[in-house]
Amino acid sequence: MENININTTPAASAPPGYKAGISETPSQQPGLVAAAAVCLTLTAIFVAIRIFTKAYVIRAVKVEDYALLVAFLGLAAFVGVIVTSGVHGQGRHLWNVSIAGVMSVANFSNISEILYGPTMFAAKFSVLKQTERIFCEARHDSVYWWIQAMIWANALFDLSIFIAFVCACIPREKLWNTTMPGTCISTNSSIIATSIINIVSDWSTLILPLVVIRRLQMDLRRKIGVMAIFAVGLLACIASIVRLVYSVRLTQTTDRTWAIDPVGIWAFVEFTTVILSGCFPILPRFLQFVRYGRAGPPVSNNSSRTYTMDKSFRSKKKRSIPMDSLASRRDDFDDNPAPKYVEIRGQPLDA
Repeated sequence: MENININTTPAASAPPGYKAGISETPSQQPGLVAAAAVCLTLTAIFVAIRIFTKAYVIRAVKVEDYALLVAFLGLAAFVGVIVTSGVHGQGRHLWNVSIAGVMSVANFSNISEILYGPTMFAAKFSVLKQTERIFCEARHDSVYWWIQAMIWANALFDLSIFIAFVCACIPREKLWNTTMPGTCISTNSSIIATSIINIVSDWSTLILPLVVIRRLQMDLRRKIGVMAIFAVGLLACIASIVRLVYSVRLTQTTDRTWAIDPVGIWAFVEFTTVILSGCFPILPRFLQFVRYGRAGPPVSNNSSRTYTMDKSFRSKKKRSIPMDSLASRRDDFDDNPAPKYVEIRGQPLDA
């Protein structure tokens, strides 16, 4: 073993029909890099639109906007780590990766898992706080307390993920050097548990706006339009399920450097769709700005529409809010002389 060069020796023997060797390198990495580029580009565009609209047009930057920016930066770091891991062998078969490469991939994989929890929490926190501002008039609303429960549940869950992967091995070097004395938790169990719980979290967090919108008393066409803005959350739920499938496959194979790439790709998709869920509700206000400028649309005598919530969601108060923006409180429109308003009994459609 002392004479083995870990930089040139393949980490495993090739199965029948395959050839071992560092030069024999079919790779999935080009597909992963392409997915990363698309996801980062989309999130960068829509996060920029949201921050611009909230900071310049509405002039009301909230905590969820900062959280969304943190989520984008976390996604960028997550992508950077996984793409760098590809340089060392991720995306190639184990018998086409050097021993040193496998050690590096193990290290980078752990770093990406550490980044996953805080980044996902920031994204979901932004979505939940936005949902609270849009649909919750008072703290006694059932939706308000459901949102608070989801925020704390996500915080505890993602904190536990963070701690589990930070302390995956003690000492840390044992992650990539299995000959070193020390202890490690079962990373396979952590990966599967993370995926399963995250599916539950995604459905609970991202479907909530659709459930509340369905109870709005408005015409079907407008209701469908509002629901379409929030429906991107469904894609995040689907992505988390697909990611679980590939995570299970990852834990059942020894060819981990090859099997880990699809997990990374679907993690990109999941992050992206959650972040877009937080960005899309601001689009009507941004498009209004593009069309009319900060002055808003012209006054119309028929611009007021009143909608109410089903009885189970009603509150005692009643307030007016602009239907043209799903992401602005009424006081955010003080400098707009003629926004259109709707009235939702006890449930402001804003963020």
